[in-house]
Amino acid sequence: MRFSNLFRPEDILVVISHKPQGVDIAPLADIFPTRGELDTLTGSLPSDPPDPSLALIESIIPAIPEFENPTISGLIFDSRGYSPYIRVTSTLLAYLVDNRSIAKESMWALRHILILGQYTNDLLSVPETPSGLFGPDVSRPELRKLLAKVHQLSTYLLSTGDDSLHSQVVNACTATRATTSSDALTSFVVDVVNHARKEDSVRDALVLRSVLKHLLASATKADSDQWLSLARKLEKTGASYRSYGVRCQLTTTPIAPQTTLAILSSITEFAPEPLRMDRYRNEIASEILGVPASKANTAGVILLRRLAATAPDSESDIAFLPQQRAVNVVKTCQAWVVSDEDIDEEVESMVTLLCIHLAPILQNVAGNHWEFIFDVIENNLEVCQQKQVITLIVKLYQLELFLC
Repeated sequence: MRFSNLFRPEDILVVISHKPQGVDIAPLADIFPTRGELDTLTGSLPSDPPDPSLALIESIIPAIPEFENPTISGLIFDSRGYSPYIRVTSTLLAYLVDNRSIAKESMWALRHILILGQYTNDLLSVPETPSGLFGPDVSRPELRKLLAKVHQLSTYLLSTGDDSLHSQVVNACTATRATTSSDALTSFVVDVVNHARKEDSVRDALVLRSVLKHLLASATKADSDQWLSLARKLEKTGASYRSYGVRCQLTTTPIAPQTTLAILSSITEFAPEPLRMDRYRNEIASEILGVPASKANTAGVILLRRLAATAPDSESDIAFLPQQRAVNVVKTCQAWVVSDEDIDEEVESMVTLLCIHLAPILQNVAGNHWEFIFDVIENNLEVCQQKQVITLIVKLYQLELFLC
């Protein structure tokens, strides 16, 4: 029988916590990998979701047919079905939950705890999809306990900020410099934003979003406005080589489109409406009107995703767009679809999603835009194959549209 079947890493921590005579060990310094080692290890792990259907749960995940295969060749799992990264971070989580003062002094570790939570949540959400970091026999009840501990620790550590946290973080990130603040939480949030901006992966964007969910719960409109300013900085364009799923191309794109979406959607869902958001939505809608069909798959879909991310809750009293502008946006999408250009499925998916938000605005406005909306629905039903994951995404959007 293997050693790993008899003892877990957590058992070693229990022994150390009893301080046996002659043993003087500081676990964080003497047992766990260093911050740099964990960051390097994280860089070798899958940064895309394991399954595109997760876009049904998390709006900032691109609605594309497939992502890169998440499996890692030659990876060895322990008796619980944990890969080395999961084994290290789950043990680190157990240690920090029991030693909260050390956790507050080691805020950098929270990023890896949140990444652990992301991988765990992905597997629990799509259990039939093979995971690159968990073995096939991993216990689902154990994963749910693990995820509960991630939420417990993150809620505790992210609830300690003061009123100046938002301005300090945004100022440091806008200036692309390290924060001069001595506050560990402020430095941590700056680090999370910088990681997300640098990699601009779905994984790091979701980690940022999970952090903002906690921080923006107590934010003011002024705080929201600062985050909106940062999002606008990140959406500025530049030449880049980007890969989403299995598609790669050299193009002129925003500096960090995934990170921008994470911030915008977090503001929309978790924070009070910033004063400049209404103007920003109208600017995006105006930009969409100027996109030709030849750029629908690049600039067009980025703008559609950005506009959808700023759509307010349908139950709120916040107006999404003026009626005429909403009509013009739909007409522009119609021009893309009926053109001779080969329009990607992601564009059609985003058009359907956007129509969910625009339908209440357009319901009393007669015109051929309704013909187009129903044509999109009919076309999706006819041409999408049931085996395609993106079909499921589009069908859910269509159901929501019918219920508007």
